[in-house]
Order: sequence, then C-alpha cells, then structure tokens
Amino acid sequence: MSDLPCIKDIIERDGEYIGTPHGDSMYPLLHNKRDTIHVVKKTDKLKKHDVALYIRKNGQYVLHRIMKIENNSYTMCGDSQYVLERGIQEDQIIGVLKSFYRNDKYCDTNKIRYKIYVFMWCLSPKIRRFLMRFVAYAENKKNKIKTKGKA
Repeated sequence: MSDLPCIKDIIERDGEYIGTPHGDSMYPLLHNKRDTIHVVKKTDKLKKHDVALYIRKNGQYVLHRIMKIENNSYTMCGDSQYVLERGIQEDQIIGVLKSFYRNDKYCDTNKIRYKIYVFMWCLSPKIRRFLMRFVAYAENKKNKIKTKGKA
C-alpha cells in the first residue's frame, strides 16, 4: 500500500490539485501526459459545460465535461467522446478544472478564448465530429512540416 496521498485527499487538504492528465478523453482541450491541469475543490454549484473531476464507482478518477444536469445528477462526456455517461452524483464530484498549461502557456477557464472553444465544441455532436477531423488533419499537417524541417 502506498503512502502517497490520493488526488481526493490532496484536494480536500489543499483545496486544489495540480497534475498531468492521463488519457485522451479530453482531447483536443487536454493532451495525454503533456499538459498540466489545475483542479480546485468544488465550492459552488456546477454549471453545464464545466469540466469536473469525479470518481467513478469503481474508484477511477475521470475529468469530463458536464453536458446535462437534472434531478441532482450529471451527464458527463469527454471532449473527444460521443457516448454520454449518465447518473454521476454530486458526492462523486471532487473538483472542477480552473485552468491548465499547454506548452508553458497558461489557459484560464474564465477567459473568452476558452469560452469560445466550449461554445463551438458543445454545439452538437455532428459539429464536434467535424471539428475532431479538422483538428486531426491540422495536427497531421503540422507534424509533417516539423518533420521536413528536421531533415
């Protein structure tokens, strides 16, 4: 058994957690094992489109976007996913994304650029699929240009 505190304990003790996301479910917002997230303890009522850190019943930590709130439960979904996870309860949510760092650039969830991303990304699943294809295409082109520059 590890003596290291779990994320929930860190948030309860310090009111925040700073770490690296693992997984691709929040891509393109967050990149697996590359970006740095700043999650703060949930103090206010969460809103639709907030990114919440919660613990599934199996103990797995998940950072996903709130897509719907009804009857004291949340429907969640990762930005790169299409399947909704329903029935997340208030007591499962331990924090909310406040900010993140990408390539040493600070991104605050209260800034207009982030809010535009959220608006565009959450319009509809069809638009999200199109945007995912566009992002993948753009990153592929960017990587090819970097590779040519190194040759």
